Amino acid sequence: MEKQQLLEKFNTYRKKLNALDLALTTMNFDLNTIAPKKGGAYRFEAMSNLYGQYFETSISTDYINTLLQLSELELDELMKKEIELRLISYNKNKNIPVELATKFSLATNESFEAWQEAKEKNDYSLFEPHLKKVIALSKEMVSYQDNVVNTYETMLDNFEQGLTQQKVDAFFTVIQERLVPFIKQVVDKKIVKPEFLSRPVSLEKQRQVTELIRNYLDFNPEYSYISESAHPFSSTFSINDTRITTKYLENDFTSNIFSIVHEIGHGTYNHQVDSQYEGYAIADAMSMSLHESQSRFLENNIGRSYGFWYYLYPQLQEILKEELADVSLDEFILGINYSEPSLIRIEADELTYPLHILIRYNMEQRMINENITDNLDVLWADEYEKILGIRPKTNSEGILQDVHWSDASFGYFPTYALGSAYACQFYNKLNESVNIEEQLKQGNFVVIKEWLKENIHQYGGYYLTDEIIFRVCGQSFDPNFYCDYLIEKFTKLFNVSGHSV
Repeated sequence: MEKQQLLEKFNTYRKKLNALDLALTTMNFDLNTIAPKKGGAYRFEAMSNLYGQYFETSISTDYINTLLQLSELELDELMKKEIELRLISYNKNKNIPVELATKFSLATNESFEAWQEAKEKNDYSLFEPHLKKVIALSKEMVSYQDNVVNTYETMLDNFEQGLTQQKVDAFFTVIQERLVPFIKQVVDKKIVKPEFLSRPVSLEKQRQVTELIRNYLDFNPEYSYISESAHPFSSTFSINDTRITTKYLENDFTSNIFSIVHEIGHGTYNHQVDSQYEGYAIADAMSMSLHESQSRFLENNIGRSYGFWYYLYPQLQEILKEELADVSLDEFILGINYSEPSLIRIEADELTYPLHILIRYNMEQRMINENITDNLDVLWADEYEKILGIRPKTNSEGILQDVHWSDASFGYFPTYALGSAYACQFYNKLNESVNIEEQLKQGNFVVIKEWLKENIHQYGGYYLTDEIIFRVCGQSFDPNFYCDYLIEKFTKLFNVSGHSV
């Protein structure tokens, strides 16, 4: 078959897979936001059948033969990379029975619904059997992959190609050696939590704050949409259709602020991918560590900075006239950077955040590699007490707080901490050419957004994470940028010596 015929055949398959994927993405977004609970059983069956069709097409003999024949021909760079990415995906899935993939899809949908109910009722027993089933099915899925030596490491690789436990362990060793002693110094200061952080703010006002931030971060409604869900997330439909959610807490208005900034980081990344990649795997094949670097960059390096609020704070005070009337800009900055060991990861301060991820990383290794699945709620509480010195009183603030295990995202959590560290290395490089603080003070976020597009976003998944870091920074990943940033920042904020680190 001639090259042109093969390309046409591939494009027919590509468009079919894209259509199925778009349908599943839409149904999943609805499931997390607006879908009535009573329609769950019918919807889950339909979604699992649809996923079965997608999976069967993606491993069909004719489709793979088309990819293999194209891989041997001389192609342009875009198509060459596209075929490479699709073959990597195929090689992970080629041996998995379609029946198992369909069963797995149904189980994760049912697990998500059980998680929601369990969290609302603070009853881990409602979720436990589903979690055990999802763990077992996830391990079974991985067992069909070629050359699996370590099941959990294979799961890590699914979220960042080439990521190993050795790399994650080395990262957390630096965190424990440099940050843990510093965190203790901050905790020992016994800093009082500012009272204004817990002042009630109506949902109506918080939605106005959402629009304020959305406008400042140039998250244009022409290509974006913001909804609400039990756990904030972002979802990519296409380069020009990116959707995010937030969660409003009446007595914790800053939770919404940083959820919105975080998710806009994800959505902006997807939107700023080069338009020539639309409809190709490259458009959404970036590692989750790299993706989290962009959301954590906006949430922390930008969103918790003085320059960001120097410009925005007067406008925030205009919306929250009563709530922030007696709070100065300096007091607000100290408040949003207040640090203490806490129970909820997504509400955690920037300094203690990596310890929340360490807890989950430790648990995932035991769940997957050591087959420990009983009494995970107790194990969770024990890990929090051991690492953060606090113990959850309920399962809703313990093992039920995160959605990720309900959808089998084992190996995802480390990407949050790694992403936070990558973000600091990118921030350091950006600051060499752009005075970030001054640009933010002037309300000029666009210059930062354009730098991110030029150096990171436009490439989508064309380069591996390590390649992007080296291209942007001129050196390999170094977690000390992360530690230096946090120690310097919190030393200045709270007058901590930092000498022992």
